[in-house]
Amino acid sequence: MLGIMIKDNNAAYALGLRLGLEQAFSSCAQTVKYFDFADDAWCCDIIFQQIDPGTDCLLATPYIQQGFKGIFFPIVERDTNEKGKNEVCECLRHFPIIFRDEPLGTVVDRVVRQLECRDRVKHVEHDSIMTKSCCVCGRLRLSTNEMKVIKLLSKEYSLTRISYVLKKSVKTVFTQKKSAMKKLNLKSNQELYSFIINNKEMIGLF
Repeated sequence: MLGIMIKDNNAAYALGLRLGLEQAFSSCAQTVKYFDFADDAWCCDIIFQQIDPGTDCLLATPYIQQGFKGIFFPIVERDTNEKGKNEVCECLRHFPIIFRDEPLGTVVDRVVRQLECRDRVKHVEHDSIMTKSCCVCGRLRLSTNEMKVIKLLSKEYSLTRISYVLKKSVKTVFTQKKSAMKKLNLKSNQELYSFIINNKEMIGLF
């Protein structure tokens, strides 16, 4: 049985994708179970995740750093440069990207091909990817400590409590928070907490 999760704010697109997948898998007698909550992500064989400009690196990070063994399909809007070539964030290049304007049949075929070769493809070494800045979104990867601070902030911990949990000084935690904000291009605490609220489920996977 295949476990599938579709995380997309475009309900019509998500429904169309689900119906297309169900038709494709039913024709080959493959049973499918759909999951809705981020905590179930590690039960899934396939995850489709809407990736918007400005949150791409952060949302891809859990699947890069924590060794997700399934197939992660970022759903992105097509963005072309002046030469007409598709611009793809460095942090997403190694994933089988789905462009939102692609025909459903093309998407389903790509999913089937990825499943067929999943066991034959060598697992990508992501450490070098995570140390680079992204040529499109311009963001640097968050360090492990910065991610821990963001995760604890998402749980509404104060800096003092975070310093106790991480066994670091408040000054160090504050510095890591400011460094993470700079990398995420967030200029105020209000922007930071708005960012956390909008991406709380994914931050919970860090």
